Amino acid sequence: MSRSLLLQVAVLAASATVATTVLVASPAAATPNTDVAVSMTAPSSTQIDQDISFVTTVHNNGPDPATSLQLTLSATGGDTTFVSLVTPVGWTCDPRTVGGGVGAIACSSPGPLPNTADAELTLTVHVERNAAGHTDLEASVLAAGESTPGNNDTSKQVTVAPPASDQAITVSGPAFAAKGATATFVYTVRNLGPVGEQGSQVIFTPPSDSTFVSLSGPPLWVCPLPVVGTYGQITCNYGTAPDHLEIFGSGDVSTLTLDVVVGAAATTPFTAAGNIYAGFPSDPVTANNVTHVDVTVGTPPPPPVVTPLPVVTPPPVVTPPPIVRVATKVSGWPASKIARTGAGRTKSVKVPVTVTPALSRHGTVQLRSCHVVHTRRVCSWVTYSSVAWSSAASSTVKVRLTAPKGRSRLYRLLLPATAMGKAYTSGTLKLTGR
Repeated sequence: MSRSLLLQVAVLAASATVATTVLVASPAAATPNTDVAVSMTAPSSTQIDQDISFVTTVHNNGPDPATSLQLTLSATGGDTTFVSLVTPVGWTCDPRTVGGGVGAIACSSPGPLPNTADAELTLTVHVERNAAGHTDLEASVLAAGESTPGNNDTSKQVTVAPPASDQAITVSGPAFAAKGATATFVYTVRNLGPVGEQGSQVIFTPPSDSTFVSLSGPPLWVCPLPVVGTYGQITCNYGTAPDHLEIFGSGDVSTLTLDVVVGAAATTPFTAAGNIYAGFPSDPVTANNVTHVDVTVGTPPPPPVVTPLPVVTPPPVVTPPPIVRVATKVSGWPASKIARTGAGRTKSVKVPVTVTPALSRHGTVQLRSCHVVHTRRVCSWVTYSSVAWSSAASSTVKVRLTAPKGRSRLYRLLLPATAMGKAYTSGTLKLTGR
């Protein structure tokens, strides 16, 4: 290459712009710092054939939100089957079939579960009839960035109590039963719980000197029956033959009705009895496993004669007596000539009183005395004497009159002259003193 050409290449290289790419490394992602804990609640004990629930709580102690949560629930011990699993929003769990086994159930949630927040999952299982001892549930939880693994596991044990149920039987019947008539006995069978009974059996013992007519009840009580017209105990088992595996449930009630004919040789008491026996589980309460009722043979006595109450005659209506108006007639009243009676002197006056109609009365005679004081008239009634008259048409009343000196006094005679006590008066007599 020529010397001039080399010089040109060097100049171009020196003047060229060189592009440079700078690569900056991004910082590494921060590792979360979380502390998730798990706890569980459940009943301390249970019976067979019951449902129990385990409540599992996942709690985030922080400080960061918890992500990538994983929870495992494992049922161990006893004989349990799956019923249900309730989870919060955002959680998914392995599916299970109702009535199937529980085993280990894996659940997960992407999160985040905020600091101090809880997630609650409820697993319900059924304790089977052959369960014994206890049933357990274990829980284990993990999250991204777990800092304290010591609180990631928990478990709960539920004791399965020894199974027992309480079977009861009662019977009722008529008070009286005539010979040759049909007597009806009603048996009531109950399972008082707390669990269902498998293999329940009842035995009915009809009264002596009776013959079988019929027995009716629910179809699950299987009862071989005696021939109609014969006598014999009747044994009934709950459940279809031959195994009788059906469960007479806790709280169930059955009614069975037995009809028999009262025999000619039947005597009082005519007694029907019954017993109930438990299969599985056992029945520790035996006082209510036996029952009986006594019936009097014969016809019931006639009802007592009810003596009617005496008819109470109401008192007669008392009609008040009519107002009897008694007219009084005063005759022989002093003439005006005695008006000059001396002052302070008295004058005897006989007053014949005529009563119409004739009545028997008693009363007092009063005189009304009036005089003028300073132009003001002052009057007063004074009881003067008592008078009684019979049914005679007339009586005579004698009164004594006094005239004050220098003044006039008016007298009016008042007689009690009506049945109602109303008085009538006579005319007026004026006396003037001198």
